[in-house]
Amino acid sequence: KKFIRCQSNTKWSPSPQCEIRFCPIPKLSKVLKFQENCSSKIIGEKCSVKCRNPLEKLIGEDFIKCQENGRWNRSPQCKMLFCPELKLNSVLKLQGNCSTKGIGEKCQVKCREGGSRMGPNYVTCKINATNLYWTSFPKCTCLDPVLPRDQKKSQNCLKKMPGEICNLKCSNKRSDIVGKKFIRCQSNTKWSPSPQCEIRFCPNPKLSKVLKLQENCSSKIIGEKCSVKCRNPLEKVIGEDFIKCQENGVWSPWTGECEYKFCPRPVLKFIYSVHSNCSYPSDGEKCELRCREGGNFIGPNYITCKRVGRRMLWGTFPICTCPNPVLPKDLKTTEDCSRKKFKDTCSLSCSTKNLTLVGNNLLRCQQSTKWSPLPQCKMRVCPNPKLNRVLKLQENCSSKIIGEKCFVKCRSPLEKLIGEDFIKCQENGVWSPWTGECEYKFCPRPVLKFIYSVHSNCSYPSDGEKCELRCREGGNFIGPNYITCKRVGRRMLWGTYPICTCPNPVLPKDLKTTEDCSRKKFKDTCSLSCSTKNLTLVGNNLLRCQQSTKWSPLPQCKMRVCPNPKLNRVLKLQENCSSKVIGDKCFVSCKESLILVGKDYIICQDNGRWSHSPQCKMLHCPTPKLNPHLRLQEKNCSSKAIGEKCLIECNNPFKMIGGIDFITCQENGVWSPLPERCV
Repeated sequence: KKFIRCQSNTKWSPSPQCEIRFCPIPKLSKVLKFQENCSSKIIGEKCSVKCRNPLEKLIGEDFIKCQENGRWNRSPQCKMLFCPELKLNSVLKLQGNCSTKGIGEKCQVKCREGGSRMGPNYVTCKINATNLYWTSFPKCTCLDPVLPRDQKKSQNCLKKMPGEICNLKCSNKRSDIVGKKFIRCQSNTKWSPSPQCEIRFCPNPKLSKVLKLQENCSSKIIGEKCSVKCRNPLEKVIGEDFIKCQENGVWSPWTGECEYKFCPRPVLKFIYSVHSNCSYPSDGEKCELRCREGGNFIGPNYITCKRVGRRMLWGTFPICTCPNPVLPKDLKTTEDCSRKKFKDTCSLSCSTKNLTLVGNNLLRCQQSTKWSPLPQCKMRVCPNPKLNRVLKLQENCSSKIIGEKCFVKCRSPLEKLIGEDFIKCQENGVWSPWTGECEYKFCPRPVLKFIYSVHSNCSYPSDGEKCELRCREGGNFIGPNYITCKRVGRRMLWGTYPICTCPNPVLPKDLKTTEDCSRKKFKDTCSLSCSTKNLTLVGNNLLRCQQSTKWSPLPQCKMRVCPNPKLNRVLKLQENCSSKVIGDKCFVSCKESLILVGKDYIICQDNGRWSHSPQCKMLHCPTPKLNPHLRLQEKNCSSKAIGEKCLIECNNPFKMIGGIDFITCQENGVWSPLPERCV
């Protein structure tokens, strides 16, 4: 029983016992056997089994299981092993049913297309470990090929394996195979399609440059002829006038020759023209020529047709000269130019002396038997004159001829010309040198520096006249206030310029000069200072007189301010002292527990520095003075610092009332009040 019961005596009945449950040794069917010992399997454990016949396979799980009821579950079944369905290639087919073949059994096959079989006529079912398989398929050859009538084999093509070829040829010798000259045994043991035989033609013949066809020869078959002739109508064929289509489909070589009967129409250079009929002349006949530009021939005026080997050629062409040059009136030849040939020259000159030749004085006979371009004769003209710096032209002298004058004048209006006022165009086409001179009459208008201004009229002054000046910035002159016009050789020049000083400096109220600065010149200095002691100078105290006679920028005077004071560690500021001027005070104090020794301020001094800081000392209370009833509990109370205590007590036999037994050193250096009384 799987329970206990509460009895009438209120006690439980005895407990049952628990034992491990085993399944009995399983009873297997004849086709199964154990893979392990299954005599002591408990509930939930498995017992592995397998088929007794190795040719059979297990259907389902390879174990049985011990169930909770102590029984084994249902056993699996065994099924006979067969080789898989036989899948043949495209060249074989089965000779029977092979779907249930077991190990060692055979399945007969044959070649699908009827070719020969290479190997046995069967495949066998075999096992490899637990896998069943078929042995390798036999191979098939292609059948002996069946060919069309116009083709035949050129070898034995029995028992050709896939991939091998069978060479073919055409039955008719005048035909040839188009494309590949074989068929191939394919993987399906069928032959590839047969090529075609076509009647063999020779291609359209390619002739040499001297021949051309007399007929259409694009479809001539083997053995037929193709008629040819000489391309040039001046030539005739000597020998065979045909070529033949040979058995190899190639035209036979032409064995004849082309021989000239006439000279060709002469190809004339551009310098000739034909004077007589020169069409198809025979050996020894002449062709009369003319020089196209009207020149003469050097040699005969014809060319002769001659046989040279098998060809008819024209003889050497005569040479044409350039015609006598046709010249304008102002040109003439200096030699006989009626027989000049290519590259020869003809010398020219101008017909009168007052003309000059512009261009090349040599005409050249060109390849065209025309003369090169003529030069020109022009009146001899001097070029536009190039004058020196002191002169300028009074007229246009760019086309003056030989003997004419060109008038000149002095370039500066301050100068006058002394001597000849012209130059002359000489016979060599060069201007004569100028022999005159330019001499100054006046000084030029003075070119003043930026420090001066003109006070009087200074236009065209003569020798000794003066030009009054002013200092532009209001300064004084060191020396005279003018410059003087003077003659120096042939020139009129201004004398030495006076020196301008800087004006007396204009200063603000807070600045003053420390010296006389009314006559200071360029680079001189003027010393400045502030007008009162409580001011300090910011910038350079020296003004410098500049080249412009202006003073350099002014410095500034500012109130003297001491910097924010830097105190030692024991002092502290009582106020903001960052902008105190000279004479001002800055109040300070000591930090806690210290007492000031000296003044409680520092002063901003004339030099912009603070006076010396006061000192701080530690504050001590003096030795306490006690009434007769009290006494000190410790020996040293004479150097107690602020905040420290000194213990006291009443003299015997008195006792202190209030419980306070000490006095304290206060901030003012005085001890706190004593206890009220002792009793």
